[in-house]
Amino acid sequence: MEVKDKIVAITGGAAGIGATIAQNLADQGARVVRLDVAQPQDPSIGELFIECDVTSEESLATAVARIRADMGEVSALFLNAGVMSRPASASLFSDPLEIAGTDAYHRVFNVNVNGMVYGLKAFLPSLQAAGNAQIVATASTTGLTGLGPDPYYSMSKHAVVGFVRSFAQVLEPAGIKINAICPGGVKTDIVPKDMAELAESFMAPEELAEAAIAILSAGTSGGIWVKDLAGKPMWMVDEILESA
Repeated sequence: MEVKDKIVAITGGAAGIGATIAQNLADQGARVVRLDVAQPQDPSIGELFIECDVTSEESLATAVARIRADMGEVSALFLNAGVMSRPASASLFSDPLEIAGTDAYHRVFNVNVNGMVYGLKAFLPSLQAAGNAQIVATASTTGLTGLGPDPYYSMSKHAVVGFVRSFAQVLEPAGIKINAICPGGVKTDIVPKDMAELAESFMAPEELAEAAIAILSAGTSGGIWVKDLAGKPMWMVDEILESA
């Protein structure tokens, strides 16, 4: 997809991966809208910022209505909002069932899973009106394997992978493509400090953003794209499965 002059919306766009994707797209001439519950660390990025809670269908509907009224139809949507359940202060070897209680469990699934479904439902009419639209969902390599220190996060990202594979079939008749980017470690604020310190190959958000945006030109739908090591090329899970 040529992004110049296209309206692109990004959830979880206030900071980290979302803000970096926004900056990259804006540099390419896209009309970028960022949505987040937090205020943006850099308000200058993009054309519009909307305070929006992805766990609320009403909040998303209000945001989409504003975008359509003020700017037009959304051609690309990055469903990027995500959280982890493990507190940043907890030891890496703490029992996750003890440190991440019921509230943390529900919060992770509300943001990481419900936020995907609610986001798709809210933006779907605009994406259909734009024509040949695309969605990129931020999953994780832990959605393909596992993450002992934060099982709830890993579980939620497995759900995102299933969401993308399944909705690719649902959205095909409407001409909408949906793919997932599965990053390994990325240097963002949601990663607990002791977990980040053990990783040797965490990527900068800029590297992951470039990979996520490249998916718009891949021509796939239902693709599960992995960017797991700094400096290494992105690859698609299905390519490995087909060659096995």
